[in-house]
Amino acid sequence: MTYRLVAPAVPTSARLAREFVSAALVAVDRRPLIDNARVCVSDAVTNVVQHARVPVLAVEVTVGAEHVVVAVRDDDLRRLPWPRRPRADEEGGRGLMLVRRLSHASGVTWVWDGLDLVGKQVVRAAGGRRVERVRKERASRTESVLLALYIHAIGQRRERTVLRGLTTLNFWADDLEAAKRWYTELLDTEPYFERPGYAEFRIGDYQHELGLIDSRYAPEGATDRPAGALMYWHVDDLEATVEKLLSMGAKEYQPPIERGEGFVTASVVDPFGNILGVMYNRHYLEVLAGPAATV
Repeated sequence: MTYRLVAPAVPTSARLAREFVSAALVAVDRRPLIDNARVCVSDAVTNVVQHARVPVLAVEVTVGAEHVVVAVRDDDLRRLPWPRRPRADEEGGRGLMLVRRLSHASGVTWVWDGLDLVGKQVVRAAGGRRVERVRKERASRTESVLLALYIHAIGQRRERTVLRGLTTLNFWADDLEAAKRWYTELLDTEPYFERPGYAEFRIGDYQHELGLIDSRYAPEGATDRPAGALMYWHVDDLEATVEKLLSMGAKEYQPPIERGEGFVTASVVDPFGNILGVMYNRHYLEVLAGPAATV
């Protein structure tokens, strides 16, 4: 069962979304979730209003036997929401961090137009494996159902290729804790996932994954010197980014080089021996402004 509200992307829609979610949860007798759901949807709608360039947004409440998914949907493909780490003196910037704490699961999913039964596609995208995890953990929780908050972006299909996109880039570090601190400072966000010997960040416009691995788990024969493939992350200000990296203790690997109009590269070696490439890439910005890749 799904309830849906379409509203203009204006500040007053946050209050409208709160009332809509409350009414939907009362209707399906899920009152214990109302307080947390109101906070989550309010912060998600506010995020869309402040950062997405869209005229309208949609709020969906999908009720299952074991879970409730609250989804805020917009059409801005270029700006995906992610939690950042605000400064201590900042009043805002904590909305999505709060969403993570109050909901059982949260994240961003793509919703593809041009398909039949788009509403059902939304439900599958918002649930999937996470719903299975909800069912496994339900016995240890007191709520009648669990709350998940998702923010949807709408995309379009393209022809698939064998290599469909970057999933995870891994760096090795002898001192994993030091590497986590260094990259947390550089990226201004903390790892979203950790387990012994591994920490993973989600960063950038497409929430690509950067994983840090304890060097003890490196494959046999791996070199301890900077080597291998060089991957470049797009940055808007190459000069400022390189300056920041060097100020944090990275060493220059290759200075800024213009590769053509709108394409400039540079690379450094981080304090843990990994090559970190950065690039101003005109093509990246053109792709970002156009249709997204298929899933």
